[in-house]
Amino acid sequence: MTQTKQQRKSLPCMETKPCQFLIRLACIFGFLAMDGMSASAQFTYDWPDHSALSEGQWVKMATVRTGFHKVDANLISSLGLDPSAVNPNQINLYGHGGDALPIDNADPRPLDLVPVPIEMVDDGDNQFDGNDHFIFMGNGPEQWNYDEVTGKWRHQLNPWSDTAWYYLRIDDTAPVRLVNAPALSGDFDTVLVETDFHLFHELEQSTIIRSGRNFFGEVFDQNPTHTIPFQVPDVVAKTAQLEVKLMGRSVGGVSPYTVSLGDSSWTITPSVTGSQSHVPQAQVGSGFWNWTPSSEVVQVGLTLDAQVADAKGWLDYIRLVGTRQASMSGSTQQEFVRAEAVAPGQIVEWSIAEAQSVQRIWDVTDPQAPFSIPFSVEEGQARFRVIYDELRSFRAGTGSGFYTPTPIGAVQNTDVHSLPQVDLVVITPPGLREAADSLAAIHFEEGLSVAVLEPSFIYDCFSSGRVDPTAFKMLMKMLHDRAEGNPAQEPRYLQLFGDGTYLNRNLPRNGNLLVSFQSAQSHTPTQSYVTDDYFGFLSDVASERLTDTLSIGVGRIPASTLSEAWDAVGKVSAYLNGNTDPDGAACLTAGLPGNEEGNPFGPWRNRVCFVADDFDGNSGPTETGHTVYSIGHAEGMEQDYGAYDIKRIFMDAYPQVATPGGERYPEVEMAIDRQVRNGALLINYIGHGGERGWAHERVLRTSTIGAWDNIDRMPLFFTATCELARFDDPELETAGEMMVMNPNGGAIAMMTTTRVVYSFANEQLNTAFFAVAFDTPAGERQRLGDILRRTKNHPASGASSNKRNFTLLGDVALTLATPSMQVRTSEVNGVPIDAWADTLSALEHVVVKGYISDEGGNVLTDFNGYVYPTVYDQKSEVVTLNNDNGSAGVAYSEWRNRIHAGAVTAENGVFEFEFVVPRDISYDLAPGRISYYAVDGDVDAHGYTENIVIGGLNPDATADNEGPTIALYLNDTSFVNGGTTDSKPVLLAYLEDDQGLNTVGNGIGHDLKMVLDDGNGEVLNDYYQSDLNTYQSGKVIFPMSGIEPGFHQMELKAWDVHNNSAKAVLDFVVVEELEVFLEQLVNYPNPMNGGGTTFRFDHNQACVSLNLRLSVYDGVGNAVWEGEQTMTPNGYRVDGWYWNGRTQQGSPLDAGLYVYRLDVATPEGRKASKTGRLVLLD
Repeated sequence: MTQTKQQRKSLPCMETKPCQFLIRLACIFGFLAMDGMSASAQFTYDWPDHSALSEGQWVKMATVRTGFHKVDANLISSLGLDPSAVNPNQINLYGHGGDALPIDNADPRPLDLVPVPIEMVDDGDNQFDGNDHFIFMGNGPEQWNYDEVTGKWRHQLNPWSDTAWYYLRIDDTAPVRLVNAPALSGDFDTVLVETDFHLFHELEQSTIIRSGRNFFGEVFDQNPTHTIPFQVPDVVAKTAQLEVKLMGRSVGGVSPYTVSLGDSSWTITPSVTGSQSHVPQAQVGSGFWNWTPSSEVVQVGLTLDAQVADAKGWLDYIRLVGTRQASMSGSTQQEFVRAEAVAPGQIVEWSIAEAQSVQRIWDVTDPQAPFSIPFSVEEGQARFRVIYDELRSFRAGTGSGFYTPTPIGAVQNTDVHSLPQVDLVVITPPGLREAADSLAAIHFEEGLSVAVLEPSFIYDCFSSGRVDPTAFKMLMKMLHDRAEGNPAQEPRYLQLFGDGTYLNRNLPRNGNLLVSFQSAQSHTPTQSYVTDDYFGFLSDVASERLTDTLSIGVGRIPASTLSEAWDAVGKVSAYLNGNTDPDGAACLTAGLPGNEEGNPFGPWRNRVCFVADDFDGNSGPTETGHTVYSIGHAEGMEQDYGAYDIKRIFMDAYPQVATPGGERYPEVEMAIDRQVRNGALLINYIGHGGERGWAHERVLRTSTIGAWDNIDRMPLFFTATCELARFDDPELETAGEMMVMNPNGGAIAMMTTTRVVYSFANEQLNTAFFAVAFDTPAGERQRLGDILRRTKNHPASGASSNKRNFTLLGDVALTLATPSMQVRTSEVNGVPIDAWADTLSALEHVVVKGYISDEGGNVLTDFNGYVYPTVYDQKSEVVTLNNDNGSAGVAYSEWRNRIHAGAVTAENGVFEFEFVVPRDISYDLAPGRISYYAVDGDVDAHGYTENIVIGGLNPDATADNEGPTIALYLNDTSFVNGGTTDSKPVLLAYLEDDQGLNTVGNGIGHDLKMVLDDGNGEVLNDYYQSDLNTYQSGKVIFPMSGIEPGFHQMELKAWDVHNNSAKAVLDFVVVEELEVFLEQLVNYPNPMNGGGTTFRFDHNQACVSLNLRLSVYDGVGNAVWEGEQTMTPNGYRVDGWYWNGRTQQGSPLDAGLYVYRLDVATPEGRKASKTGRLVLLD
């Protein structure tokens, strides 16, 4: 097949009739305006109102060849049709071949399936039987173009698919048939007896870096030589061209390749390859040579001359172009084209030899619109005349040797083109459809209009059935164009609901993986990328340029199984509505005072955490930049969005430990883990990383990620690190994917990297993110897709390929859980805050009043919920430790030490709280801080004031010499001293003191501290939370992990604000989690009388679904009663199983001694049993 880009014309849109729309849609509620999405000029194409597939009976065929194809009655039968019931006069063929859709939006392309002219041969009985058949010109996955500037033929393979699909409608009322061109008579300028030939060899078998859309063929390593044969019938001994392109890897010196053809040989010498992982992993080597063929058999040899160890090469392609006789010798179909014959006003006569059997000659310049050329055959020469003032291609064929399409089968009617204007489009494989529909329903309930489509429908309607990422983009562009610049009508979000792969050519149309868009660059890790941004480049001039901007937000949920898909939807539901799963990992943790367990609201939504890598010494100032950049972002947040509590985990501020495996930061690893478990609105990481976690020191590992159970307080992660979430590599389960797909928590979503990235370019995008992420355009909280779009379109984001390496993994339409209302301080100790000029001194009793308001400062009088104030001592000045011997440590300041963490009720929008300032504050006078989080139902608020001064000592303080009281438990308050638990219990500590507890943590030995088995201890200041409406009591909820099996003793020491101390000790025994452990099985009362008894037991299977069976036996072993139940205990004690003391049939039992047995089993088959005795009295 030959064609030129210059000749490719816009194909007509297919007009179709209305029919039933079969794709499920959510109803349309309304539309929300999008900030920054300005109108653009309308696309010039006229999108059809309905899809060709919207009506009629359809079947589908496939081919990988270019040329004449034949469909006969046998093939019709193979397609599941009865040939006698098929009327040839109603058959229409549709499709547009195997070429890839244009990447540039400005390039013309079919907007739907288009009819393909066919040559019908039938006997006129209105049945497709006997020798009835039709011929059509099929267009395979390869494309040849002639470059008029260079005078070279170039081929292009479809990088996404190796198959062309054609669609047969058997009940069409307007069949399209091959048109016969009129004969051209009169004089001609020249006779063409020679034609161009163009051949190529290109295998798409392997990649160099598992990235990019260019694949390669033969490998030169252990086998350094390959010979590629070509057959060129009727070749003419005129100058021809040989072009070879290959990739070579040779570290430390060049390794040339010898190319041989006949008696000629040439050398290709790719440049030296660097040894570092971020440089090109192979260098391009290519050559173009003239040669003169002397035989119809052409063999091209290639040999690698390895000059260094481990030299390796990959063949990209071989291309042969030359001249042969215009002849049908030995062929049943052949193409004819002659580039050098094109001239203005030129009329030529083609003379094709050995053509006595030729039955048809078609003009196939446009394979979508071929037409028949009249010809004559005289003395074996087929002759025809045509105007040849532009390059035209012709195909001649005999009555045999047709290609046969592969039958596929029936095609479901679908009408993607009639899709209404919607806010959110979800594309999901059929295997994940149930979960995707559930996600759509969540957003439909929020007021978004949603459409859920399966990729095969989109391929059918936009890419003629081929897997092609541009089909997804065309769908979104259609919706974008139809909005005609009205933001209320434009699509806002595209959700790709399914994992991806760089192996697009082998992607099943209906598998659970969705196509990914890969860059053309395929051998340099820092320039090759996968990006979902491509689907959002919807302007008329957009393409895949680095300067293209997003018109919509695009995100991907990388689920590959239905179970994973449901887990992802469950996380979205938990984020919006709370964790309702009784087996949820948070079942042991108690809620905040006044806040029910599992509620998605809480002070965690007011926390933003910055994690920064240290100075590792291998990249100069950039290494310190991880910390410096993080300091800048944190300070920017404090300046622009001061209500948020900022947490800094800068690795160089923690002690570094040398281990046999390298340097480590155990305290950083622990701090990150706890921050995730405690929850944060956002965690921002800048530093080194990879597919298995963060930093050279491994401060975040996959084992940690897999154990996260924070489903009711999941952060959004922004990770400016290398290839943390390489979702398109099927051989890997990356740390980033684990974070977002952890069913029990982890990340709610991630803006993260899929390839190697650079620090400065990361910082550009990170800066753009913080410039937009916390905005509320038009007073509305942003969804993640809005944040992604505005971040990548922001001028600060840069224009390098680096930002294409960042993708949104998660729900694109999820609203970031930023508090929507304000909390304001009205007065302190009776003085209006605006007039406050006093000091909060140590041991002073303080009363603070405030209110909840809207953005305008108006009190929300219907707000009746809870307020969580946190009072901070002065800012702490910190200098990092310079662990890796950089030029110096880095200085920063932060609100580190808490004076009071309270919880109070708000009534009619107002509240007050009180506390006593601890003795251990900083005595120098400096500003302090009060931050607030408040919640009432599904409305939350935050706020702060730094208009207070901390310092000095109250000389009139009340004397106090009594320390606090402490009660210790594990997991729940039913735990008894010496009881059993698993290796990750939750410490519950209840504390009381008339003056309040000291949790300032100014480093003078008065911390709230837990010591396990004489270890170094854990400071729990940040885990103390006052009880509701009092500062005189509170509790610590501290999850532990990794405790070895056996006996342990825990000591908790606490101090009150006057620095009086107290301590409590708790003994416990840890047993293996896999072993079901039962103890303290008792019944009460025992002895029992006719009033019945209740059973209680301890275990180590909290939050696990348990099958329980309790059996009671008489003195000779006969079962008299048995009860069963399935439960998920929220804690490590089960109590309240009542038995009325009667038989299974309800009869009374005789007095005496009875034995009972408890059997417990987990869903995995782990079992345990325990027995006890009871006495039944008369």
